[in-house]
Amino acid sequence: MAKLSEKAVLDVLAEAPAPVELRALAKALQLQPQDRPELKALVSQMVTNGAIFLDDKRQIRLASHMPEVVMAKVISYDDDGYGEIEILSQDVSADLVARSEISLMPE
Repeated sequence: MAKLSEKAVLDVLAEAPAPVELRALAKALQLQPQDRPELKALVSQMVTNGAIFLDDKRQIRLASHMPEVVMAKVISYDDDGYGEIEILSQDVSADLVARSEISLMPE
């Protein structure tokens, strides 16, 4: 078994081109089936700590990556596309939104 650690999980997620499911994460970490409960516990702890997120499809992604699609409420915008929105998705932190560029495309 590869050593299971937060760093190992973060390394796999950083290299992944898209969010991954628990099974794919276990495979990338070269874990045995009997190691999955330990992985589930670690993933749960990392979600609680805010290091990673589980999206609506139960896929795991880094907390530092904005998902491709989020639910948002447009509060206001101008003709140049600058505006104010409220993120409605549960798995996106306010800090991540503040560091992201979000474009509104009227019409």
